[in-house]
Amino acid sequence: MTDGAAVKGFEVDFEQLVEAARQRKREKAAKNFSLVEEIPAGESLTWAVTPEQVARINARNREALDGFYFANLRRLTFSAYRFMRNNAYLQSVISYEDLLQQVYFDLRTGVLKLRPFDSAISSAVYHSFRYAAVGGDDEVYIYQVKEKRKCQKAEN
Repeated sequence: MTDGAAVKGFEVDFEQLVEAARQRKREKAAKNFSLVEEIPAGESLTWAVTPEQVARINARNREALDGFYFANLRRLTFSAYRFMRNNAYLQSVISYEDLLQQVYFDLRTGVLKLRPFDSAISSAVYHSFRYAAVGGDDEVYIYQVKEKRKCQKAEN
């Protein structure tokens, strides 16, 4: 049997398989991070959000996300301005509105997972800002407490 004959009658839609795998990964992450987490010792929460609301956002609850987003819109806007000021080369490509939309989109699709303390939420927001210029990132990220305090790739 030749390879051409075996391949001829067998077609695979790789894009559909990849999208299905990504969807399963997002659903698994949403399930893993939908538990209510307490604020760790030594950390504070000054964002207008509760640990229960963080868990509902991670479970992709639209009402919780909208509540968080609009309650913190002023702070998110100032963060976007600061990001644009610190990364002036992006000003010719995107605007601060694009950064705000990217944060909302990433939280809505489950790409960003929040934790109920300030450094985790800020890290997640800035992580989203970094990928706004290239259309976002499709990997799930959650803040891990480490010495460098940066967003780490989540283990799924």
